[in-house]
Amino acid sequence: MAENTTGRIARVNPAAQARQAQTTKAPAQPKKELSQEQIIANATAPKQNDFRSATGGAYEPVLITETCHLPSRGLLYGSALGDTIELRAMTTIEERMRLSGENFWSTMAAILNRCKVNTDFDVKNMVDFDFFAALVKLRIISYGNNYRTRSKCFVCGKEQDVNVNLDECRVTELPDNFEEPFVIGPLPISGDVLECRFMRVFDHIDIYEKVTDWKRKHPKDTLNNPEYTLLMEHAIVTVNGVNLNEFQKKKYVENMVGADSSYYHDEYQELFYGLHRIGTSTCEETDCGSAVIYEIAPSENFFRATPLTNKRSKSENSEVQQDS
Repeated sequence: MAENTTGRIARVNPAAQARQAQTTKAPAQPKKELSQEQIIANATAPKQNDFRSATGGAYEPVLITETCHLPSRGLLYGSALGDTIELRAMTTIEERMRLSGENFWSTMAAILNRCKVNTDFDVKNMVDFDFFAALVKLRIISYGNNYRTRSKCFVCGKEQDVNVNLDECRVTELPDNFEEPFVIGPLPISGDVLECRFMRVFDHIDIYEKVTDWKRKHPKDTLNNPEYTLLMEHAIVTVNGVNLNEFQKKKYVENMVGADSSYYHDEYQELFYGLHRIGTSTCEETDCGSAVIYEIAPSENFFRATPLTNKRSKSENSEVQQDS
């Protein structure tokens, strides 16, 4: 296991600095008389829709970026992406996108694609545990590292708020020799050997859309939601060395014997990498003090500032402000 924390970095757009320097140092120039044609042309010319035109060149946003260390270490992307991705903070535009989107996976992928810096890599091709790590980093630089969640003590039953420092999340990285596809099997009943891969963001987008469509068509059916089997189907690459199409994977998964299906799930879950979403705290009840389990979930409330007990140090905040 490895733990990754990164200091805050605030960067000012160098072009804005240069323009400010020119504005303060350049001597005043005498105004030139404009002809009537020039005055009309300037008045009717289309205005650029950017920060400079909107503010007369007086303001450009501070670009705050951080480097996110990917739990996969880039081992699953060939040369398309390294072991890190640089992200900038979310702005009001991305917050509007987040509040408007219906599909969590596609919405956050679109936002993350906007917030990535210095790479053309489409985050829809990320494995889901890299994607989650990037979302946590995006939340830290956009809203702070203190995350408040609600939990319940299993001993005394007290419900309480738990504050989690997201910078201190434990991370399990892929080992040096890890390769995809990985083998699961032989299965205990059939003896089949499966080659599998980790789920990508585009898999989750596809599954969400299929499940949503199924629910729309079968609003009263509470027994046949296909999400469980779709997750299994998407992870399978081959069965006994044979590539299966989408229809064949569906039939294979649906007809797996229970013991084979359980073995498949257990083995897949054992291959855990990424940020540890489950943690423990101490019950705040005076006479209890038991361990309280909490979960870090990238739900709607995840992208909210928690200012009261934010654990970012004063010195760290001052460094950011000084750099900006």
